[in-house]
Amino acid sequence: MKDRLEVSETQREQFRKEGYFILERVLSDHFLELLRGECQHFIDAKDAEMSAQGDEQQGITQKGKRYFIANCFRQQPRLRWFLFSELMADVCRATLGDTTYLFWEQYVVKEAGGKRKR
Repeated sequence: MKDRLEVSETQREQFRKEGYFILERVLSDHFLELLRGECQHFIDAKDAEMSAQGDEQQGITQKGKRYFIANCFRQQPRLRWFLFSELMADVCRATLGDTTYLFWEQYVVKEAGGKRKR
């Protein structure tokens, strides 16, 4: 992981045209562990909710296949460490400018072949 985030002009242009770009190896092990752990927590909670209701699908979320779980930081304040980190501030400044705010945060998980790997 680098001390300071560098976003190239090519990446900025890709973001403007396509809405995304890839940053290689920018997450610390701590952030990666946090995000993975919280993601699994929210998948497990969604599975339990769907099982309790006898559902295999809620909206576009399909149990064991794909999950769209939004605004998790409101339920789990630990996610704020990442969302409001200097790294994410750097990403926002590089792509959206100096005056950005968090509007929507969402986990999107698509399981390979519809099978969960634990």
